[in-house]
Amino acid sequence: MRTLFRCFPLLAALGLAGCGGNAGEPGETPVTEAPPVLSVPGTIQIPGDQGFTVLPEDEHQSILLYCWIPMGEYSEAEADLHFLKTLEARGITPVPVQFSTQVRNASQNQLNRLEIPLAVALGSDSLKSFMNIEYLPAAVLVLSTGETFSGTGFGCAERVVRSLR
Repeated sequence: MRTLFRCFPLLAALGLAGCGGNAGEPGETPVTEAPPVLSVPGTIQIPGDQGFTVLPEDEHQSILLYCWIPMGEYSEAEADLHFLKTLEARGITPVPVQFSTQVRNASQNQLNRLEIPLAVALGSDSLKSFMNIEYLPAAVLVLSTGETFSGTGFGCAERVVRSLR
């Protein structure tokens, strides 16, 4: 550490020299890394009692974003939606998301009809770009480590979650 002070007197004067010290020197506190914080590009707004609020991403270890076309009754699509409600038990926060108010409302009606107790979020254009929803349904699993896993087509939500094994 003395070498560091000799080499970098300005850093020492500013109190920044501790960055390069040897680990385990007597009297020094070991540096610990902050736990990773989940971050999703874009904004996710969830409906609440007072209107829409931004989803507090940093309160979750993992989020599964899922976007679909809420048209008609397709058993494959309904199976995907029912799968979403099983994710909380696995430590994954399911976030059904749409990108226009009309489609969000139709999607929420579909979930209500299927008795799936999830709220459909409204995503920003940045989130839409991040999810790359060229093909629907689309799922993106985001972990607090920064890793992402994505898939498209019927069953994509379950396939993405299984890819963690």
